[in-house]
Amino acid sequence: PLAEQKKIASILTSVDQVIEKTESEISKLQDLKKGMMQQLLTQGIGHTQFKDSPVGKIPVGWEVMVLSTLSDKIGDGLHATPKYVESSDYHFINGNNLSNGEIVFNATTKNVPESEYRKHFIQLGDNSILISINGTIGNIAKYRNESVILGKSAGYINLKKSSQIDYIFYLLQSQKISDYFT
Repeated sequence: PLAEQKKIASILTSVDQVIEKTESEISKLQDLKKGMMQQLLTQGIGHTQFKDSPVGKIPVGWEVMVLSTLSDKIGDGLHATPKYVESSDYHFINGNNLSNGEIVFNATTKNVPESEYRKHFIQLGDNSILISINGTIGNIAKYRNESVILGKSAGYINLKKSSQIDYIFYLLQSQKISDYFT
């Protein structure tokens, strides 16, 4: 009946409006986060004295460190095509599988047999960050024990246990680093 159709349409319109408002709020929060990251990662908290450095002005007491000194190993993935299978618990990923801090498996993600996984295994762990290194450069993800083979457009950074993974994870997403990549 027409009256019921109008009610259903009204309910769904209300839901769409809530979704739109929520998406707008998320966008505003993402902008706020970017601004906070820029300020916190370049000025720290409560610093009043700054010094010149190779990366610009930084708080006195901070030092610029090369990423290789904070990591045990930096590398990239396989520069060949592995054998694929229709279904498997092991996946072949590239930089396009890195999004919003996570490894994303989708319909185009290829599966590999366990033998290929073992053949091309790279030791990753709780202190590993993955980064897209060509195509869309700079997408970042924390490794969370997924069973993956990295393709050539996915790099990895195995940080030393003494390194603060969350800080470096955010630093790699900062505007200064993004500008460096482009």
